[in-house]
Amino acid sequence: MSAIIPVPCDRCGVPTVTARGVGGGVQIVLDAIPVVGGDYTSWTVGYDPDNLLRLYARRPKQVSPPHDMPAIQRETWDGYAAANERAWYVEHQHSLSAAEIVARRGADEV
Repeated sequence: MSAIIPVPCDRCGVPTVTARGVGGGVQIVLDAIPVVGGDYTSWTVGYDPDNLLRLYARRPKQVSPPHDMPAIQRETWDGYAAANERAWYVEHQHSLSAAEIVARRGADEV
C-alpha cells in the first residue's frame, strides 16, 4: 500500500493516497489534496519512514481552539464554524478534483 506518498490514480491521474479506517476499518482512496467542505481527516502513524500507515476518520463537527489562543478570544470561539472553514479530504472519484467533488455536491443540494 502506498500510504504516504501521493500516487496518480491509474484511471484518471488525479493524485491520491490510500488510508485505512481507525481500528482496522475499511481501506479507502482519498484525493491527496484536502479541500474546504471535505469529509475526512487523515494522519500518518508510525516512526519508521519506510513503514508508515495512513489512517482516516470522519471529520469532526467542531474543532478545538488553538492552544495559544488568548483566553478572551476562546470565549467567542465557534468550533463548528472553524470546522466548516478547514480543509478536509474527500473520497476519490475518477476524473474529478477534490474541489470539483465538493462543488458538485453543493450543486446537488440546491
